[in-house]
Amino acid sequence: MVPAANEERDHSESEGGSAVAESQDQEESRSADPGSTGNKNESQEFPPRSGSQYNFDTAKKFLKCDVCGKCFKDNYEIKRHYRIHTGEKPYSCEMCGHRFSQKSTLTVHMRIHTSEKPYPCQTCGKMFTRSSRLLEHVRSHTGEKPYPCKMCGKMFTRSSYLSVHIRTHTGEKPHHCKTCGEMFTYSSQLLRHMKTHTAEKPLLSEPSSHMRPQPEGKIVFLLRGEKKS
Repeated sequence: MVPAANEERDHSESEGGSAVAESQDQEESRSADPGSTGNKNESQEFPPRSGSQYNFDTAKKFLKCDVCGKCFKDNYEIKRHYRIHTGEKPYSCEMCGHRFSQKSTLTVHMRIHTSEKPYPCQTCGKMFTRSSRLLEHVRSHTGEKPYPCKMCGKMFTRSSYLSVHIRTHTGEKPHHCKTCGEMFTYSSQLLRHMKTHTAEKPLLSEPSSHMRPQPEGKIVFLLRGEKKS
């Protein structure tokens, strides 16, 4: 059974899994401010042979990450990328102490404290803290859903919604209950489940106001939590 859209939205915005965090860091690092250089492995890539000779005029130079093999055009880009692997977060918020791997991420975070929303929707006027959120919102007006599921064809407005939806096909359940170990596809499912552990137990000594007449003419109080037969 495919979960409701609200569960997809719940998880796409609240999840903090490593894969989501890595994807976000990589996306934000592309728009971060320039900085110092790093010292990583350098290699060279050449285009396919043309006849019997390489076309050295169009050969591209790149820097390769020795952890995952991803390539970058300069030292600064690869230095930012390495923070994904090392967990380094050199930028901290002076107001709450939260730390970030990219300066651009800190800039966006500060808008939580300042309430700044510099990106308005030209259709309805709603304001957003970042351009990516505005772009996603605009799709609610246009109906655009650029992220299709390759397994069932269902379309989504956000890649994060698609990532969560894919679990309905793969059976992945990344959210587990620390009390009983039960696994769940969505964090909202886990939150609902946790209430079964934390909810107050019925007080059997205190009958409710609901009464059920019996064939013999007796009246039986239905205790809280008791099911009708």
